[in-house]
Amino acid sequence: GVWCAAGPLSYLLLASNGGRNPNGVVGLLLYGLIEVLGATAIGWNAGVKAVAVQAAIALGWGYCVLKTKDLPAEVRKRELVEMKEENVEVLDGIIEELCNLNSIPTPGRASSYNPVSKGVWKVFHAPHIKAIGSLTGVNFDVVEYEIDEEDGIVSSVRYKLPFDMSTGWLYASGVIGEVDDERMRVEFDDFWWSVGEERKGKDGAVGRNLVKAIGNLGFVNDLGVFPISYLDGEVCVFKFPPLGVKITALKEGTALERG
Repeated sequence: GVWCAAGPLSYLLLASNGGRNPNGVVGLLLYGLIEVLGATAIGWNAGVKAVAVQAAIALGWGYCVLKTKDLPAEVRKRELVEMKEENVEVLDGIIEELCNLNSIPTPGRASSYNPVSKGVWKVFHAPHIKAIGSLTGVNFDVVEYEIDEEDGIVSSVRYKLPFDMSTGWLYASGVIGEVDDERMRVEFDDFWWSVGEERKGKDGAVGRNLVKAIGNLGFVNDLGVFPISYLDGEVCVFKFPPLGVKITALKEGTALERG
């Protein structure tokens, strides 16, 4: 009777909490021990076979744990993309859940972010930018950060004035670096502005020297320190401390970004 009951009980315990219930693991081990002892009581040959069966089960279980350890994060990321901004409260909830599943330790350290940071990151969700747009009537429809192999960064923001009066781009460039295990810094030292729908380089900038001077005057280094809440090769969530909001960006060219 104990032998027969141990199997279903182990399964029920293990199935709770997404298969990560420690009581379920103990139950599974207990079931294996009972089966081996029961088979051995019948005969040594049966005992040896029971040990082999339990070893195969253990290897299979271990493989499944390794393959599915990041599954919750993958599910949350897919939900994030599919949700878009149709329901901000639900979206914020998904982001919070994702942040609790951070797959890269010490994301503020260069050794952690360097392997995944290179490329173009498109801001997907930024509540403060949307709020500014609602108050001013200016639509900031593209916000991107391009990070190169030397930790250089270029920020590109496209704006559209109300009533289609004008469209243009605001740019800033500089470097990124580490602060501590959880925070990284961005230091901008060059700024420029271009007019029109198309992105332009510094050669197409308007008021080049004046915009650069204003940008350097207005940029505060202390505001360039960002705690990283989540980071992997597809998604980055970082906090903007002055407003206490979290900004979510997707890396361009990934399967997740392409949808």
